[in-house]
Amino acid sequence: MNATRTIKRTHYLVESLLKARILIHAEKKTVTYQVAVTWMKPKDRLSKLNTDGELKSCDLATGNGVIQNNLGDVTWRLYDFYGTCSILEAELKAVATGLQLCWQNDIRKVWIEIDSSATMLLSIQQNKVPWDVQCILESIYQSVNKMEVQFFHM
Repeated sequence: MNATRTIKRTHYLVESLLKARILIHAEKKTVTYQVAVTWMKPKDRLSKLNTDGELKSCDLATGNGVIQNNLGDVTWRLYDFYGTCSILEAELKAVATGLQLCWQNDIRKVWIEIDSSATMLLSIQQNKVPWDVQCILESIYQSVNKMEVQFFHM
């Protein structure tokens, strides 16, 4: 994918969400600031999965992410709408979706970079999490057991 195509697809997606009234256009005063972001290269022969879950207005959740090879080339992008759920569920669903995308595309060695709160939850025993999160964690655990996965929190 090139930058122009990505921008056009994003513009189309935003327009579609506005028309479906999932995304509501609101005039807000915004403050612009710059943040230095660096991309950490994964170890040799690993792909990198960066994911993020978000809560929009009315507790509607989405998840997005990107899969890059060890040179930094984007190989896959993901965006999913999860409906009404918590931010924690959205974060974990984004990870699960990303791992499924990796598996479907024969990517077996993955470095996952996620929000630290989701990382902490992944380290908790499965029987100590809320029941509504257990099935998402089970999906993640199944993917992790099939692949070589390393977690890194931001």
